[in-house]
Amino acid sequence: MARMFLFISMCLVGAFPATAGERHFYAPIHDAAWTTSGDILKCTLSQELPNFGSVRFNAYAGGNFTLVYELAREKPVQPVQKAVLRSEPPHWKQNIASYDITTMSIQPGRDAIIIPRNAALRALYELEQGMAPTLHFEDWVDARDHLRVSMSSVRLKEAMTSFQQCSGQLHPKGFEDVNRRVFYFKPDNIELNAKYYADLNHIAGYLKVDPSVKRVVIKGYADERGTPQYNEELSQMRVDAVRNYLLDRDIPENKLVSIYFGEMNSKGRLRDSDRRVELELIR
Repeated sequence: MARMFLFISMCLVGAFPATAGERHFYAPIHDAAWTTSGDILKCTLSQELPNFGSVRFNAYAGGNFTLVYELAREKPVQPVQKAVLRSEPPHWKQNIASYDITTMSIQPGRDAIIIPRNAALRALYELEQGMAPTLHFEDWVDARDHLRVSMSSVRLKEAMTSFQQCSGQLHPKGFEDVNRRVFYFKPDNIELNAKYYADLNHIAGYLKVDPSVKRVVIKGYADERGTPQYNEELSQMRVDAVRNYLLDRDIPENKLVSIYFGEMNSKGRLRDSDRRVELELIR
């Protein structure tokens, strides 16, 4: 009878769900360390968080800045949920009040939680002040546990100096600054307007520092003025004007792809927007 009672008790314990609790991920003081890496397009300041993944501050060419929580193991599977990034004092500074930096949504199935520029910069500032920026959200299995993911300012100073030096040498333009540009032309005209020279110079400069850009697609258009053959030739010559400008700035010819549409995609009524060349970078 005693054995049966023990067996029933064990079954009952396993049948009831465990009490919800809190899981705290952080780098212990003896393991806490920051590392810096980067090049002319991106600089990264990162800290490994045992059993969670890592946290990274990323500074990009062109001025963008993000904070990324990289998930090394599981991906969120619950529906979209709210997360809070909070500046909290370390345990040796408990007399300082906490405050919320930002609130965001966590998307299910993602490998990382990305926090945008302003909140990321504030989190880095708080970290420099000795605070412990901490991300709060519910676990991604069944939302029963509350998760805290904390950074540590231990051994930050030297890595921070390297990160700032790297950031100061970033290229002035980023990918989004030069991608998907449009250049308009006057009716029956193939001359590239001088106001576009600066844009094209930025594009040429960027292409020389980002080897991940494999192709530059240049597409030409015309309005419905003239015959279809004339308009196709006109769109080709407009593409050539942009293409030749880039070639003159030492962009390799095999990287440039030219496409001529003529009046094919014209919206009619001789719209100014039909007389254009579109440029897109393909990574």
